[in-house]
Amino acid sequence: MIRSYKFLFILITILLFFCYCNNEPEPITSEPFIKAAEYYSIKNLNEWKEDLILEQNIEKIFNDSNFFGGFYYYKKEVVDTLCFLAFEYYKSENDTIFMPKKYYKRFISDFFQHIIRFGENGDTLFYYKASLFGELNKIFIQGKYNYQYVFNCLNKNQRQYFRKYKDSLTKVKGHNLPPLLELE
Repeated sequence: MIRSYKFLFILITILLFFCYCNNEPEPITSEPFIKAAEYYSIKNLNEWKEDLILEQNIEKIFNDSNFFGGFYYYKKEVVDTLCFLAFEYYKSENDTIFMPKKYYKRFISDFFQHIIRFGENGDTLFYYKASLFGELNKIFIQGKYNYQYVFNCLNKNQRQYFRKYKDSLTKVKGHNLPPLLELE
């Protein structure tokens, strides 16, 4: 009698395991996530999961009423890579407001942590790697000036210079770059 219960338990456990393993995650189909995926040119939506969603009704914003939306956070983990997506999204009867916040990838290889932050249409805003041991000095592959601007590492005149020449400065690659010039 006890043997038959053990056999039944093992059989049910195996069946549940296979049912669980064969289920692929459902892609997220919410309107806010689809808008963010289009904005950042994200193609594969299957592995993304909701991380945190803070929704609320907001009245009388931008001369309209009854906006619904909030802050949306999603993440995706594939092997050693963590992708993170954050944005604000509000919708009313008359309008939709989308405000991108962050989209980045983080992965580890060759004793380095790699961070890539994306902008509109999947453009790379900056990409750097940092050693996992010792000091975490950043070695920039692309976007060092953009990183310095985003994280307020430039003085007032350098920030003005960056804003004026942003289109060309965001495309500069390399790590050993001269300090950003100052607009007088």
